[in-house]
Amino acid sequence: MSTTLTLIQTAVAAVPVGQVVQTATGLALLGGVAMLFRPLLVGLGRAALLSVRPRPAKTELGAPR
Repeated sequence: MSTTLTLIQTAVAAVPVGQVVQTATGLALLGGVAMLFRPLLVGLGRAALLSVRPRPAKTELGAPR
């Protein structure tokens, strides 16, 4: 048991706290920006999909196969 605790304390001590805080802050900001611009990003994705695979015309949709 004490060996496990020693290994965990050593692993935690080896990780710089500043780096962890900086990474967490960066991920939080990235997530916030993604949520803010989500409608724009969804629209860009749909436009890219339509440029690769356009929808069939209404006449083609109504025609029997």
